[in-house]
Amino acid sequence: MERPPDPPPRRAPGLGHRPYDLAPAPPPPRAPPPATVRGSRTCVRCGYPLEGLPVAGACPECAWPVELSLRGPKLEYSDPAYVVRLHRGVTIVAVAIALSILIMVVQIIGSLVAGVSLRAGLPPAMPTSFDALMLVAHLLVQALSAAGWWLLSAPDPAHVLVDRGTRARQVVRVAVIIQLVAAVLQVAAQQADARQLVPARLADIMGLVSLVAAAIGFFGAMVYLRWLAPRLGDEFIQERARMLMWAAPLLVTVGACVLVGPIAALFLYCGLLNHTRERLLEVRRWQEARAAP
Repeated sequence: MERPPDPPPRRAPGLGHRPYDLAPAPPPPRAPPPATVRGSRTCVRCGYPLEGLPVAGACPECAWPVELSLRGPKLEYSDPAYVVRLHRGVTIVAVAIALSILIMVVQIIGSLVAGVSLRAGLPPAMPTSFDALMLVAHLLVQALSAAGWWLLSAPDPAHVLVDRGTRARQVVRVAVIIQLVAAVLQVAAQQADARQLVPARLADIMGLVSLVAAAIGFFGAMVYLRWLAPRLGDEFIQERARMLMWAAPLLVTVGACVLVGPIAALFLYCGLLNHTRERLLEVRRWQEARAAP
């Protein structure tokens, strides 16, 4: 009976390629380094420079997530306080327009009542202070509108260095202040002219300055809203603002011949502001829902 052959000798580890060879275990893969922010990016809440910070971290100044600050200029990822400021601004402007319309209606009714009383030979139906009250009301509404536009054109603290809407914002702010100051000086000049304290044409000059400032401020506001529209993700705002830049002057000047032109311009302008207010409100609610525990 033949003896069975001996098994082959076991090779040393690393010298053979058979399944029973003892090969060393591969080293564990190294974890990739954490992603960091590159370039001059800033926190959308406080404007802190984020360059070199981890993307998954938080701003060391206000604890706002770095990732949200890197998602572009959408208002959803901006500082909630900034969005609140814009929403309050456009709401105040809309309220000022509504009050201005109400004052004009009251003035028209007062003029009609005074005319009827005069033709009938009756005592004046309106108090002598009626015109003065309407004048003060107009100034207060104009101040309210200026405050609203000042808030609505506030700079975004996270995009100060790359804010392409800076020039339009500045035009709006300067124009509303000049318009308000000129309107106040016009009223003061009218009162002083009645007492022959100032030249008679000073009130007319202030009125012209206020009108020019209002026109410049309107065009600046339309340019600013066109810049703001992509941040809201709303093409309607952009298209309506572009259309009003040429349609509103035509409706106010040429359309005034048929009396409905200024009313149509005001209707389109109010629609644009109201739509902007609704979009900003949606952004506010989205941010509040996201921040809720």
